[in-house]
Amino acid sequence: MSYLLEFPTSSLPHNAHSPPYVVFAIQGNEIVSKLPPRIPLNVVLHFAPKLNQWVLPCPSTAHLPLSIARLALRTPYIGIDILSEDIEPTGLEWILSKMLMASGLAYPKSLFHVSPTITTSISIHKTWLALDLPIAGIENLHTHIQSRLMLGPAVTLAVVMAVWGNFPQSSHIVRAMGLNFIRSHIDLEYTQRETSSIRHWYLKSAERCRFFASLECQFPKFGESQDLLVEKAAKGNATLSTSARTGKMMEKTGTKTVSQEEKKERRQKDGAAMRTRLRRTKSDVSIRSVETVIWDPPSESNKDEGATEGEVNDKDATTETKTGPEVSEALQDVSIEGEAKKTSLVRLQQVLIPDLKRLSELAEAATESSELENGPLTNLSAVPKRYATLRKKAGREELDAERRL
Repeated sequence: MSYLLEFPTSSLPHNAHSPPYVVFAIQGNEIVSKLPPRIPLNVVLHFAPKLNQWVLPCPSTAHLPLSIARLALRTPYIGIDILSEDIEPTGLEWILSKMLMASGLAYPKSLFHVSPTITTSISIHKTWLALDLPIAGIENLHTHIQSRLMLGPAVTLAVVMAVWGNFPQSSHIVRAMGLNFIRSHIDLEYTQRETSSIRHWYLKSAERCRFFASLECQFPKFGESQDLLVEKAAKGNATLSTSARTGKMMEKTGTKTVSQEEKKERRQKDGAAMRTRLRRTKSDVSIRSVETVIWDPPSESNKDEGATEGEVNDKDATTETKTGPEVSEALQDVSIEGEAKKTSLVRLQQVLIPDLKRLSELAEAATESSELENGPLTNLSAVPKRYATLRKKAGREELDAERRL
């Protein structure tokens, strides 16, 4: 805020910070809650001498209760009732905050603002001029308004009317407002109703119509955007969605538009490729544990796994002739069946491992005798057969032990 408003350079009076303090009102309605607290009268009259004509006479304390009279004498207040229609509470708040800052007085941080909106800036502009302050003090404020119009969002009808009513037609601010409307309309940031309300407003005046017509002629795409909005409104969809705006922008830039079927097919292909990569990097119990591989007896699970691989190979062979979504669906079915059978195999191994460990303790003696008879284990492919023999011997010993008991 300190860079938006500037008062003329002058020295403060010696009693600038002394009471009485001001209670402000606009046309009989007090606005104390919207302004900083404890605003010295001498500071206000020093920066804005025009407010002196609205200073109310000091009230008499003769008919007040003694406690209230003492309070009024201890902290005297004086009223200023502003009768001008151009002074608004929002603009007056910003100007009074700047007065307190320039005089060196502290005020709440909640009243320290640095980036007012366009509506607030116009209110400050009106109040500044209504107090007969030099226009050079709000040049930075005008630059701020112009930058918000050039770089900010689409202007509304209220902002368009406020800018047009408070600035001359030849000013840069009015031109920036008109260009904002043209640019936002071309970029499809308005609905049909919003565009119609602004156009109906400026078509009512010949001066406004000439100004906006001169800007529309500089941008041939303005008419194309208007035709597109009318077409959408005729279909019962006056408001353009984000996807519609994006699609229109892609067509303008020459980018290829993608249909929903193409998007779905691309997602299916990407999913199938991702599942293949994940299957290669997946680690289960059989891969992490060497003990499970060595002590895995020949069971139906191995047959199932072999059948699964055969089915996968068969289905892969059959899908070589297929293209498009059929390939992705076939691969998805095969991967689901393979994952289910692998899961059942892992669960079967988890159930057998504790039993195998218990039996291994009983088979240690039999293992030593077997090695003496058949020699050391040098061929890992013979491990399942040797294990089956050891398991039968261990089972017999366990049955003999139970019979003895």
